[in-house]
Amino acid sequence: MMNRLATTLLLGLAITSGAAQAQDLPTISSVRRPMPFPKSSEAVTVTVIARPGTNPLDTASATICFSVDGSAATCVDATQANDTTFTAAIPAQKAESIVTYWATIADEKGNGQISPSDTALFKYFYVVIDNRVAIYDVQFTPNQSGVSGVVGFQVEVGGSVVADTSDLPGDPNAPGGSDPMVVIQESGGAWGGISVRVKDDNGQIIPGLAALKRGERALVRGMVQEHFGMTVLQNATVVDKQASGPIPSPVNRSTAQIGNIGGDGGNRDAERWESMLVQYQDVVVTADTTNPTNTGEYMIADAFEKENQAAWTRIETDNSNAGYTTRTPTAGEKKIAQGNHFLAITGVMIYADSNYKLVPRKPDDYLTSGLGIHQSTTSMATITVVPNPTPNGAVLQLSLPAATPVTVQLLDALGRQLAIPITETRLAEGTHQLPLLTEQLPTGTAFVRVLTQDGVTTLPVIVLP
Repeated sequence: MMNRLATTLLLGLAITSGAAQAQDLPTISSVRRPMPFPKSSEAVTVTVIARPGTNPLDTASATICFSVDGSAATCVDATQANDTTFTAAIPAQKAESIVTYWATIADEKGNGQISPSDTALFKYFYVVIDNRVAIYDVQFTPNQSGVSGVVGFQVEVGGSVVADTSDLPGDPNAPGGSDPMVVIQESGGAWGGISVRVKDDNGQIIPGLAALKRGERALVRGMVQEHFGMTVLQNATVVDKQASGPIPSPVNRSTAQIGNIGGDGGNRDAERWESMLVQYQDVVVTADTTNPTNTGEYMIADAFEKENQAAWTRIETDNSNAGYTTRTPTAGEKKIAQGNHFLAITGVMIYADSNYKLVPRKPDDYLTSGLGIHQSTTSMATITVVPNPTPNGAVLQLSLPAATPVTVQLLDALGRQLAIPITETRLAEGTHQLPLLTEQLPTGTAFVRVLTQDGVTTLPVIVLP
């Protein structure tokens, strides 16, 4: 969450920028660093390319501002290397630190510019790592947009193959054409999986990736890219692989936790399970297609919430061999119909076309008889809001049985986000008090939702006029 100092800085820049015509503003065309994951012994030199608008640049105004683990922002002056290039060094930080940063500059009339332009949605960031890079490190992001912090960098990561090209052969109707995938998962914890595109930039199959089979352990090296909003490895090669073994169990989620909220990866709980095996249990088909053009998707909900559209979520049928379709069935396929009941559906969580959706791999990912293994989706967190009802600001009292990352959201009755969430704050065991800015909310009933690695706890809050 953005600290108060950084917020003040950004607001000041916005006000200054708003005083000028668009053509008067300077531009920042590039902000880059030399490595994906610096070590604790390394300072990070950030290079900024900035160009003047109508007025010359005020070269003395160029700065890099940064925050470490959500602390108050520090700004360092940038040194001018040439007419358009500026550099500044962020000091070395301890291992496992999360450093967010942004660049600012103004022209000689005081018209300011900042990059990235919307730091509420995205800030540049990196994680300081002294040991082996894990999939978690590539996937984790403090940004609401869901964009990885190492896009454009080469990384080497490994794990178990949980889906191969026989599971995800590609969908010729999808944006960008047919795109078979291999999915590698390192653990069952959040941010533990990543998808690997099997075709290279020229559209050619990469044989080593296509040969991987579900259950094998593989070490791959590739370029991190955002592919239609989903973090993937592109132009990857197999560095090493080992014989088949057990793969991580699917993570149990309620359909409401993933939901049907699209756009910029806005659902934080869904984002953390991207490219991982996820399972829904005791679900009903609530719509046999998601729109009149039939894009191969249908909607499901937990059986007890089938009337609550905020709890509906998407299942994809085109990019799999799971044996179900929303279209006219071919040999060996069954047509999805509203009202179909499944004891469980397992699949790979993807993000495409501005929505999260689950892609079952094979027919056995649909459980139609027997008993599923139930995993709790209720958080172990205990929460209280004081005062409740509240005429203005309130305090969330949060008790945790163990240290865990915590996300706190404020939602309306339809599950829409009302305020920027307190995101990925790691809290220790015990009781904590967190401020809730309820005075900024409309009068009526809002909902506080607390997400931990164990699950979700929700509490209604009455906002008085």
